Amino acid sequence: MNIENLDLELDLENDFPEDQVEETTDENETEDEGQEEDEPIEETETKEEPDALAKATYNRLVAQGLLDEDPEFAGTFEDIEERLEDVPKRLLNQAIEELPQNSQAMLKFIAAAGTNITPQEIYDFAKTFVNETQTSFETLDEAKSFMETKLKAQGLKDRAIQAEIEELEDSDELLDKANKLLAEDNKKSQKLIENKEEQNRQIQESQKQFVSAIGEELKTLNYSKRKEEQIRSTMPKSNQILSDVVKSPKAYVQLIDFLSKFKNNEFDLSDYLKQGASKATSDLREALNKTTASTGTKTTGTVMSKYIKDDRYIPTID
Repeated sequence: MNIENLDLELDLENDFPEDQVEETTDENETEDEGQEEDEPIEETETKEEPDALAKATYNRLVAQGLLDEDPEFAGTFEDIEERLEDVPKRLLNQAIEELPQNSQAMLKFIAAAGTNITPQEIYDFAKTFVNETQTSFETLDEAKSFMETKLKAQGLKDRAIQAEIEELEDSDELLDKANKLLAEDNKKSQKLIENKEEQNRQIQESQKQFVSAIGEELKTLNYSKRKEEQIRSTMPKSNQILSDVVKSPKAYVQLIDFLSKFKNNEFDLSDYLKQGASKATSDLREALNKTTASTGTKTTGTVMSKYIKDDRYIPTID
């Protein structure tokens, strides 16, 4: 059947009344709105599949003993990187456990501190640990000498110290009391290790939070991608750059001039922005002069295209 042979007569008003068209439109809009409301539900139900390569890498690290098997593994390389951060310390502690007992405490203290340690702290810990070599007293003379030192450190007078010791001797409690205090003293080195571990953990957590805050701040500043990459690549080298700056008188003066702009926890860059705006205005004025100095006709060449786009002035400030 050919379409030319069909006799079609359409009455637009009767066949498609306006109210029906509007009702159909409303129904379609209602259906569309319902679909839009359902879309977020479908997105929440969709769960991202684990990265197969990341999973294989994780299994390999577990098999090698570098990571512990964990059912909560997220299946991403980011999760692997976070878990690997603790591996060097764990391996170091395992190696320390293989060393002679007398050398373990000092190395554990240094390992717990990481870079957060001073020579004085090492000296103080060594002195504390050396005093812990004796584990108990066998004679009354040893116990008496130890108790005299302890009571004197508490600020007691000689007469009060002798009275305390004689009372302990009369009740046959001198050895027990001295050994009890000695056991408490022998826990000082372990307490120092635990305190150093907690201190170092807090420092690392603070550093992570600071790095995270830097990332958020970069987002709010809305820099260009090139500018953001430049900042990120410079941050790891900042200490070395500052070290080089103080060796150059000119660079040092420039740095101090910039630091003088620091007010209320941020730098006041208004002077630099004014200089940039002035430079852009000067460049635009020069471009306009070049244009008007031409044949007199309106020109939209490369000279002006740098500053004019869609009839709007575009400053060229980086």
